Amino acid sequence: LMFEVRQEGQAPVDLMARFTNLSIQQDLKRTPWAAAGSQREVFAWLTWSPPATSPVYQTLHKYFPGALPGQAVQGRVARILTGYGFDDTTLLGTSFCPDEINNESDSLAVLMQEFWGEVFPMGGISGTPFSGKTGFAAFSSHAADDGNILVAFGPHVGISTTGEVGKCLRKGQGKESTACGAVVGAYKACLCGDMGEESSTDSYDMQ
Repeated sequence: LMFEVRQEGQAPVDLMARFTNLSIQQDLKRTPWAAAGSQREVFAWLTWSPPATSPVYQTLHKYFPGALPGQAVQGRVARILTGYGFDDTTLLGTSFCPDEINNESDSLAVLMQEFWGEVFPMGGISGTPFSGKTGFAAFSSHAADDGNILVAFGPHVGISTTGEVGKCLRKGQGKESTACGAVVGAYKACLCGDMGEESSTDSYDMQ
């Protein structure tokens, strides 16, 4: 990730320090209205994240402080890892939920695959790496000689336009649904103490 000003006939001015050097950032005790931060404002301007005045933005940074858009995460990961020799010999392994909203053009999984190339998916619903030790062994055995492996994993959660956590409006639907549905369902089952009952069809739903 880079942020600099370029003018013809002049040397570029690197402004990344404005994002990373706390000593030159605004004192939020003196200017609380600047709490959104210049970094977040830039992300919103780039349409990587919602506007600071939207309910989605307010909820996002209330419950997930420090959250970054996928483009920023991928940019930072690439910038750091390439400095350690991660190149086109890197094999990417992912463990994200297969939910279609995780596979849109600006989602982290897709952005990482576009940059790093081939990917070995290991995740099932909720993003849990259900491929297990056998799957991870297969993944690691596919790495290039003297190459690198990169693993990205984690659950996901939707936020509705009204700021409700765990909900999203999917394309073509008239009402919001849960995201991640599997995690929300498991959470609700835990709250009510529902451990489920074994049945003859359980083998069809093993993950």
